[in-house]
Amino acid sequence: MLGQQPGNYAAFFEAAGDRWKFSNRPDLKPTARLNRGVLVGTRYSFNYFHFVTDLLPRLLIADEQHPGDTSPLLVPPVAPQLIELLRLFAPNRTIMLMAPDDLVHVDDLVVPSSAAFSPDHFERAKEAVFDAPYLRALRPRLSSLYAPPRGETGKIVFIRRTDVDLGNGLRHRNIVNQEEVALHLQRLGAIVVQPETMTMAAQIALFRQADVVVGMAGAGLTNAVFCRPGTALVLLCQDRIVNPEYFAFMADALELHYAIVACEPVLGSSGHPAHLSIKVTLDDLDRAMSWAKALHGP
Repeated sequence: MLGQQPGNYAAFFEAAGDRWKFSNRPDLKPTARLNRGVLVGTRYSFNYFHFVTDLLPRLLIADEQHPGDTSPLLVPPVAPQLIELLRLFAPNRTIMLMAPDDLVHVDDLVVPSSAAFSPDHFERAKEAVFDAPYLRALRPRLSSLYAPPRGETGKIVFIRRTDVDLGNGLRHRNIVNQEEVALHLQRLGAIVVQPETMTMAAQIALFRQADVVVGMAGAGLTNAVFCRPGTALVLLCQDRIVNPEYFAFMADALELHYAIVACEPVLGSSGHPAHLSIKVTLDDLDRAMSWAKALHGP
């Protein structure tokens, strides 16, 4: 098995017509050997959303097919929070981080697959498929570790976007009036968070307590998988290429409510039309917040 990094496969494969083949190479020396292991990696393993909604369900499938198996997990380089999440998710397994050029010999390699499909283009987002039963099964597997203490539910959580400066004045997929939005929501009692600065344990605990989660369509909303059924999601996205399908499908699978606030895009903020920044109109946001509040009573 090869370290999962784009571009590192060419040295091991050779052309065979219009295909590639992996020939017997006695000269290749594995950097490690395992009797058995579980491959934990997809094309999008580095992405938090795809890691949670596609990769973790595969681990559930592996556990279902091989009860009691504690074989090591073979994992490509990912963010520390994702390693923490794996340790919480599979505490009885060893995690073997693979460097890009690692070559691991595994006698019995388990490669779980699921029915999930994430198109690599925003115009095909409606074709997205989640493995809904396994997506729902993620919540009790993790959230039960951090059940909200009595009286500590009912939180409003606003997910602050990190400013991504692409140079030349481009700042894509951001909320240009984010400070105004954050202050407005704080007056309504919201907690403002940047999930990437938190431990996974803290993220799970916080979103488990939320009644309402507000955020721009992006990786931060992945934490909705930890929310209790009935939690309201307020999705902020641009009004020209409204692309909330992934999160709408996820909300349906997890029995969450959701509303979409279609916002004015900031033209020229990104070279990609799906990644334009947005400006949120507070009146539109207030209507969505009133809807969310009505779901949970006074």
